[in-house]
Amino acid sequence: MGNSASKGAQAAGKAVSRAGARKRQYPSSTPALCLSFSPAHLDDPPPTGLHVFPSRSAATNPAIAIVNARDRIARRFEEESEDFGSNTFAGRTLLSASEIRQVLGAKDQARWGDSMIEKQYHLKRGVLAEILSGGAVKNV
Repeated sequence: MGNSASKGAQAAGKAVSRAGARKRQYPSSTPALCLSFSPAHLDDPPPTGLHVFPSRSAATNPAIAIVNARDRIARRFEEESEDFGSNTFAGRTLLSASEIRQVLGAKDQARWGDSMIEKQYHLKRGVLAEILSGGAVKNV
């Protein structure tokens, strides 16, 4: 009994291995995929007209334009901060979001007129009118 059982297992094993061997064979009509790496390709110059890196010009690269604008605003803010205490200081033109909310709140409550609000918050003359006329800022 053990002998016939082992013969059956051996026959089953051969059948499985033959089936597995058949699965591994590929039809000859399928083209073989050949991948090769040759270091000689690394020495070739890049094709002309192909730009690997984005342009450094702010006119054609929006990311550079954003960085330049942020730098320009930061310099302007520093200049306003340095001139704040001097006699020649005309007033602030850059406000934070919380300061805009305070200014709009003072305007909505009609506590003061526009010139008094600008004086109270050390704003340059006309900044409040510019904020209100833009239509982009609204006290919610």
